[in-house]
Amino acid sequence: MSGFIFLYRDIANHWVWHDGKLAHRWMDLLIQASWENNTVYFGGSRVNLRRGQFVTTTRLLMSRWRTNARMVLKVLNIFEEEKMIRCKKNKEMTLISVCNFDVYQSPYGPQISPYNALDSPPDFDQIAEHRRNRKRKRNKENNKQENNNKTTQHAREEEMFFNELQSSEAFFEQTAMSLHCETAALKAMLVGFMSECKAKGKEHTDFSDYRNHFFDWARIQIQKNGKRNKPTSGGDTGGGASDRYGARRGTDVGDHTATDYGGSFSV
Repeated sequence: MSGFIFLYRDIANHWVWHDGKLAHRWMDLLIQASWENNTVYFGGSRVNLRRGQFVTTTRLLMSRWRTNARMVLKVLNIFEEEKMIRCKKNKEMTLISVCNFDVYQSPYGPQISPYNALDSPPDFDQIAEHRRNRKRKRNKENNKQENNNKTTQHAREEEMFFNELQSSEAFFEQTAMSLHCETAALKAMLVGFMSECKAKGKEHTDFSDYRNHFFDWARIQIQKNGKRNKPTSGGDTGGGASDRYGARRGTDVGDHTATDYGGSFSV
């Protein structure tokens, strides 16, 4: 690479001058920028460059600056946020345009000093924290959306399990025989079971899990209600011949489980 670039003394007033690595990388971008409108071939593609532009890749800058890809992108982002360059990327290359190139690369001298005109050094920790906050916010929004999608999906699955179990006459007949209650009472209990699952946010892995959970839940409800309606030493509780779920009065099913009645109640 032949020729030269202008380096005005006012650069000493700019924040980039006080960081040796950043100053070197900034001047390297100036050196690579095209002095005049030009056409180059890069990676087999023809690229029309304007004055102050050049094409490169992250890998090439890694080699020139002897650093890693993360640091290359960080430096380019800093220069871009400070409006010192503009970057346009595609899969093959990055087009970098040096802002205000004519202002301080003119053979007639700059009309204004770009270095005096720029603000004081940016707070790099503040910039990094700002980026972290934006990333956390994006992640939070993505997680919220993902959780909403999962909640909607689980609600649909629970409704599907409910409808499938509600239409299974064989299950209710077998379960009613096992728990010594009426089929109609079991079906009425299914509605209460679904409401309780919704209230507690209970989710089931599959239909079998849903069905087995309902069986255990119904057994416990009948057991509790049966105990409440048992006659005490003072006489009958006045609960009638059956409890509100249709279980036989005085029936104690506390020692019975699904396995006691032949295992699975699948249909």
